[in-house]
Amino acid sequence: MKAYAAADRLYGHGVYYSLLSGHWSGRQESWLRRFAAIREAFPFRHVSEHFGFMSSQDAHKGCPLPLPLTEAALSAGRERLAALHRHARSPVGIENLALAFSRADVLQHGAFLEQLTGPVGGFVVLDLHNIYCQSHNFDVGMRELIQSYPLQRVREIHVSGGSWAGGISGDRNIRRDTHDDRIPEAVFADLRFAVAQCPNLDVVIVERLGDTFLNESDEAFFREDYLRVKAIVQEASKHRAVPEWPFAANAAADIGTAVHPGLIAQQQLILKAIANADSAAEAKSLLLECAALQQWNIASWDPEMINTAMQLGRKWGIAVEDEPGK
Repeated sequence: MKAYAAADRLYGHGVYYSLLSGHWSGRQESWLRRFAAIREAFPFRHVSEHFGFMSSQDAHKGCPLPLPLTEAALSAGRERLAALHRHARSPVGIENLALAFSRADVLQHGAFLEQLTGPVGGFVVLDLHNIYCQSHNFDVGMRELIQSYPLQRVREIHVSGGSWAGGISGDRNIRRDTHDDRIPEAVFADLRFAVAQCPNLDVVIVERLGDTFLNESDEAFFREDYLRVKAIVQEASKHRAVPEWPFAANAAADIGTAVHPGLIAQQQLILKAIANADSAAEAKSLLLECAALQQWNIASWDPEMINTAMQLGRKWGIAVEDEPGK
């Protein structure tokens, strides 16, 4: 890490900050303190986090869950991102999420990221495999989705592989962002396009979980994919100068640790349904009865995506509080 930091090529990427949680918890305070200490020892070129709110309060478990663009979510997210920016002393960004509950939220995701990052002069991590997941699961073209993002804010691109999971009815496969297999051809096909569309791109990162290399073939395939990504990026960037980040933070950006009780209550209703329902249909039915979730447009939620969230929640843990905001 010291060598990368000294060369100004160290990139930070978090998972458990819970950027869009209505809570401001001791765990988030501790996360920022630990990050600040690491930042002092190893200066980062930039730092990013995942979109969404965490399903678990355990700092070592959980998965980020999606939410729609509402004023409450936007306010909380901007405050949390500004707090991260204050500690980072470098550009801060958000990675697009692979999971969504509705097609409308998929199509609005880019606008959400633009509105979140704008006040702090932040950037977007464009994960192309996450785009691939959304494209397949909601039948939207990858390039249509890519072009719906604020591409001038893309500073980092991720490419990876994933896996397929069977659908509820058995006649539909769901694409999951599991980082455990080869990069799909569709991702390779649009990598050159994405690089060309992002004028302020600084880095492209190939991702795969370390414990998924089970044999020499896995290692050989990863090496092959990596070299293929490298060749595409080098060719697409042949005449590109190293960009200077053109976005400045707004001095008036809220640096908040506020609690948002209404948002907390909404998120707890979602978590309770995911944790306790016996099926996606039951979870959706329970949520449709919640007047507090009107802005979440539950009627448009895809049961397959609810089922995916239930599987993820049960794998990584769900934290539900009896008194939201406590």
